[in-house]
Amino acid sequence: MLKKLAPAKINLFLRVLGKRPDDYHDIFSLMQKITLYDELTFLHRHGGIVLKCPNSDLPVSKDNLVFRAAESVFSYAGYSSGIEITLTKNIPVAAGLGGEAPMPPQLFWH
Repeated sequence: MLKKLAPAKINLFLRVLGKRPDDYHDIFSLMQKITLYDELTFLHRHGGIVLKCPNSDLPVSKDNLVFRAAESVFSYAGYSSGIEITLTKNIPVAAGLGGEAPMPPQLFWH
């Protein structure tokens, strides 16, 4: 089992630079971590991605950024095993504090 904290971040400066062809915007930003954290727990599984978000109404499917990040890392790394991720929310949802973090690379080094 591996536990990681994902700190909340506040945006000290944000400048929108322009719209990209994919309809997102390029930005210039300065962010600062604060002492509020979500907790991510990772457990090895033999296959698939299982996401749990106890005490939360967050989706536990591809509609969740943590799930999509896990899929992206698996695809990039060619990882064929699985993982169970528990996201314990302490940062308020939609507060603009950006708590979720991508999966740690050391998870794949066993």
